[in-house]
Amino acid sequence: RISSAPTRFDEVAWMKQGQTHLIFSTHKGALVQYKDSLRETVDGQVKLFHFSEDEEFDMRKVDEAINENEHAQASVLLLATGQSSHLWFDPEHNPINLELCTTLKNRLDGRIDFVVCPTTIWSEASWKEHTDAIFGDLLSGSARAVEWSSFDSRRSVNEGSVVSLL
Repeated sequence: RISSAPTRFDEVAWMKQGQTHLIFSTHKGALVQYKDSLRETVDGQVKLFHFSEDEEFDMRKVDEAINENEHAQASVLLLATGQSSHLWFDPEHNPINLELCTTLKNRLDGRIDFVVCPTTIWSEASWKEHTDAIFGDLLSGSARAVEWSSFDSRRSVNEGSVVSLL
């Protein structure tokens, strides 16, 4: 159930031409870098959304983005940074992320990728050991976990295209 994030057009069967791609993350830089990595593979519109575990998010903006294209595909970037990274969907540690991902999966009929962005070799190995426990029912249907290892936290990016859900 784990695969690498797509890098070439022939590897992106889930990315249909003209389809809107909604990408969500708690890290603005990761959003922009992931969009840049998909530049050659995505023919449709890409929208970037930033949210935080520290503040409630504006569900109206999520609904509006989904309603604009009923066949949208979502990706949620999950940064694997340390020992508690695998708690992305734990209701006590990350209730906002859990609510957002559950909503996206339900509203988009499972057209969602959970894109794990390991920041160290250790974090890359750690999350893979617990895939079923981490994702549970969120990986049912067409939802899938993919790994994208090109994130560089030191790289500066233009965050102008990122929509805040706060």
